[in-house]
Amino acid sequence: MRSNQSLDRLNAEFEKKSFDIEIIFDKYTQAPGDLSALMNAVMVLLNLDWTVVPKESFQSIKTIAREKANMIQLLKSIDRDSYEIKTVKKLERFTNMDNFYEQHMRGICNEAGILCEWVLALVAHTKDKSIIEPNNQRYSDLISQVKVTQKKLRTTNNQIDGLRIAILQIDRTLQKNTNEM
Repeated sequence: MRSNQSLDRLNAEFEKKSFDIEIIFDKYTQAPGDLSALMNAVMVLLNLDWTVVPKESFQSIKTIAREKANMIQLLKSIDRDSYEIKTVKKLERFTNMDNFYEQHMRGICNEAGILCEWVLALVAHTKDKSIIEPNNQRYSDLISQVKVTQKKLRTTNNQIDGLRIAILQIDRTLQKNTNEM
């Protein structure tokens, strides 16, 4: 899946020494609504919940981010397969905003763009997974049904072969009796 590759690439971006999440906080005054939405989306992914009031919530995010030993490690440690579509629904409040896209966030600062792209890749991964997993299950179920049907078919073919042999024996017996007359 493409979203998996994007997440791997973005996790590598987090590793770079030049990536500094503090820059996002420093740029807050330039685009408070956009950065607040971005960081609120991140907090949803970290399962941290509070009432969203732009300035107050952003200060809460900033405090939480600074209190954590390494917020980037938290982000990288997220199990991308643990999210369900209900998490995506919570995130839509932010990701459906007009300015919630990578290029716009990169215009504010590179770190915001990377983080935005990461959130969107995680959303895409979760959506992909919600489509693929049920299809994989249906595929597995169909394969199981095919195997059962193939086994039944082999059994039926064996029965037919047995009947053919019996018919041949009857036919030989009939011909033998006919020839003797």
